[in-house]
Amino acid sequence: MIKWFKDIKEEDFELVGGKGYNLAKMYNQGMKVPNGFVIISTAYDAFASRDSVDESLMAEVYEAYEKMDSGLVAVRSSSTVEDLPGMSFAGQYSSYLEVTRDELQDKIRKCWDSLNNERAIDYRKKNKVLEGYSHAVVVQEMIPSHVSGVVFTSNPVSGVRDELVINSAFGFGEAIVSGDLTPDQYIVDKNTGAIIESTLKEKSLSAALLKNLVEVCKKTEDYFGKPQDIEFAFDASGGLFLLQSRDITTLFPMDAFEKDDKFRAYMGAGTVMLGMKEPFTPLGFSIMSYIYPTVINIMTARKKNPLTNSFVKHNAYRMYVDMTYLMSSKFVAKQFANSFSGNDLPLKGVMNAVIDQYGKRFKGQGYRFKLPLGIIKYSLFLMGKLREIKKIPNGQRYNAIRTLGDEAFAIQKKNYDHLTTDEGRVTFAREVLVEAFKLSQTMAMYCLDVNNSIKIEKVLKKHLPNKYQVEKLVQSLPGCFTQTLMVDLNKYAKVLNEKGRKPSVNDVEFKKILETYGHRGNIELDLGTKRWREDPSYLLGLVDSYMVDQMYVRNLEDYEAKRIEAENMIDNICHDLVAMGKKNLANKMRTLMVNYRYGLAMREYPKSDIVRFMELGRKALFDVGNNLVNRGKLDKASDIFYLYAEEILSENDLRKLVIDHKAIYNKEMKRTSIPRMVLSNGATYYTSTVIDPNADVIRGLALSPGSYEGTIRVVFDPKTTELKEGEILVTESTNPAWTPLFATAGALIMEYGGPMSHGGIVAREYGIPAVVGISSATSLLKDGQRVRVNGESGIVEIL
Repeated sequence: MIKWFKDIKEEDFELVGGKGYNLAKMYNQGMKVPNGFVIISTAYDAFASRDSVDESLMAEVYEAYEKMDSGLVAVRSSSTVEDLPGMSFAGQYSSYLEVTRDELQDKIRKCWDSLNNERAIDYRKKNKVLEGYSHAVVVQEMIPSHVSGVVFTSNPVSGVRDELVINSAFGFGEAIVSGDLTPDQYIVDKNTGAIIESTLKEKSLSAALLKNLVEVCKKTEDYFGKPQDIEFAFDASGGLFLLQSRDITTLFPMDAFEKDDKFRAYMGAGTVMLGMKEPFTPLGFSIMSYIYPTVINIMTARKKNPLTNSFVKHNAYRMYVDMTYLMSSKFVAKQFANSFSGNDLPLKGVMNAVIDQYGKRFKGQGYRFKLPLGIIKYSLFLMGKLREIKKIPNGQRYNAIRTLGDEAFAIQKKNYDHLTTDEGRVTFAREVLVEAFKLSQTMAMYCLDVNNSIKIEKVLKKHLPNKYQVEKLVQSLPGCFTQTLMVDLNKYAKVLNEKGRKPSVNDVEFKKILETYGHRGNIELDLGTKRWREDPSYLLGLVDSYMVDQMYVRNLEDYEAKRIEAENMIDNICHDLVAMGKKNLANKMRTLMVNYRYGLAMREYPKSDIVRFMELGRKALFDVGNNLVNRGKLDKASDIFYLYAEEILSENDLRKLVIDHKAIYNKEMKRTSIPRMVLSNGATYYTSTVIDPNADVIRGLALSPGSYEGTIRVVFDPKTTELKEGEILVTESTNPAWTPLFATAGALIMEYGGPMSHGGIVAREYGIPAVVGISSATSLLKDGQRVRVNGESGIVEIL
């Protein structure tokens, strides 16, 4: 029932657990690890079945103990779900130091009991480890530690891979790990051994000990092939012992980034540009990755040596784009940050911080940003389009933009109907999305009246200061796609309530809703995810919630009241201007304000058509999936979305690839913190604001005006969480699937987003205060917590 370190083999992981397995690997590699043995997991299984320690096991343990040299031993938990990639379980289980022979049985039992302590149970639930685990126990010679501590072979705070962070103190390292004392801290350059920074309390490490420790830890990292979290001890003679080594599980991965000698910067395009925190399925990424080079090639009229999608990376299954060339110009980088701050306000601070710290390093690599001359040609093309569109009366632009989308869709539908080969279907899925994005550029020109707000605010500030709030003009917009969805769902709830029925996919009213909105979905910009037409359960659940206490009555009345308020405000502004003798200005302002509301409403159509075209591409890929099922290469058609485009028609074992990719995708779905920027040295930038988790006042960025006091509801998935009337919605980011929740939310707090992001737009449309840019808001704030949200100052006050 025991195994000495020297006897533990590669296949013994389930018997000896994570800690025992790693210790044995190091011991057998010749590293200086105190000798010991492992009480294997089957001994725990026997103990758990009868709640008593087997006498024959203890006889074996005592016999092994007598062979040890130290007299005192360490008794340490070693779970079969410990020290795994992505799950360290650090500190969740019990370990004991300086254990005597007489204490052995008690400490072994306590280690076993710790498998089911409250901390460990909660950690397993969080990581969805619900079964298939057991518990081994390491018994190891005690080292009389003179100095001990912990080394991270990559900086766990900044993410920088070529920095070691060392915490050390005199005596045993347990106090450091448990946080009972403040250790000395050294940050060391991994390449040169130079101390970058130190905070010393007792100066526990001499220069010689530090040098030895750095070299040994570098070799340990090389052996395991990944950044390590290493526990160490020096005895009184300066002998170094390794007490544990495990992967650092908190570092943001860099597996998909370039591995060359260039210093590179990558931006999270999914979060910053698309407002998407979730990972992309492999096929969803493959198709979407072609959009970025295509748009750039079109905008720059680049025909010779066109850009490919090689600068778009599927890292941590998120979409990152290589920004190194752009970062070579401080001016261009800052202009880019300014232009995209509408999508994500904190990006500006993040990019400025990166440029200020590393700008010279980017520029010193020989890159020189040059504005492509083709962009001037493209600008002239757009100006011509704009002149044509301006000739269309504003009231007719709705029909014009819809007709434009319908005609383009009809062409692509015809192309889909004529597809005959799987290769052609894969190509079509990519090309149809490219066509959709090209179409969206033209459609966006129909919506340029959204910029009227600047002129409107200027007139009001000059002639009617502090009397009217421009934000009220964005409420209850005429024909706005996301708002009409909410209205239609509430009207359907009203019909059901009057007839005493529950919502059903077979209802005529619901079929009409799916006909209009069914191409959309909860993670709709990933072509690999389901559309509402395929799985309408989310919409049906919303209708159910609107029927509770006849919430639909309040929602519809509120929508109508805000429409009347916005239209009355236009009349009142014009009336005031006429009364001031400014009739011409009043007429001009009416046109500006009416067109502003139309422009805002039409803004949803380009994205809706992108998603509509995407559904067509998804159908083509489903056809390929069905063909692969018929050929025995896949188990079900939807598995195709867990393959990269280049894998689909290959001779590889597609089933194995699907299993492997699904495992990574499901793991990445649990990741909640996504950096806005990652550098090739590993440095990660989540936000530019440092937040004190213990403060009663948290400062973010203002997104939608107003102040509201209420209770927190943290939501990660709109499908699985019910938001009660008046609760404050706290989330990472939102997309159109979240829109119906705004009808009941009292305020919004987001980690990602900006004025032009979905959350910012819809918060203003619904007239609720919103704050963005609070990093880790979903973990800092708790359900039921009472706060005050100020959407004008960007402050969240915990009450």
